[in-house]
Amino acid sequence: MESLITRAHEAVKNSLVMPESTGIFYVVRMPANWELLSFRYDEFPKDIGHPDVWEQHVVPFLSAHWARELQTDPDLLAQSISLHCYGFPRGRISIEGKNYRISFGDDITKAMGVNRAQVERCFGIEGKCVWKRDEHSLCLKPDVFGLQTSLALDEDWPYFNK
Repeated sequence: MESLITRAHEAVKNSLVMPESTGIFYVVRMPANWELLSFRYDEFPKDIGHPDVWEQHVVPFLSAHWARELQTDPDLLAQSISLHCYGFPRGRISIEGKNYRISFGDDITKAMGVNRAQVERCFGIEGKCVWKRDEHSLCLKPDVFGLQTSLALDEDWPYFNK
């Protein structure tokens, strides 16, 4: 699982060309930095959504990395963060006619070190897409606060005050 998560990230860092794909992504806080995690539908089931990806892939990935940093049990940490799938920036890549559409919460900041070009590169759609702000992809305040508490973060990022 981690190899699929990090493969696209490595492709972005090394400027490799990825084949075109739809899918979903998260921008997650790791112990040292923010990181883009992509879930391409040519590698993951096409019907998998953010809650399923969060539970099945992101939670184990984050809890393994953060448990070492926080010196805590990864299973307990996984339980704590599993409830907060809307706490980090995320988006969905779909196809509309001949064009790709990236629906996102518009909550990725420069301080995160992740940009639109990196997302496009992970899905092999550089310059072939339109970015559309989507309220359903906004970070939600309770989930942001839950992740900040669980991961002992004093860092803030944008959220929808709901």
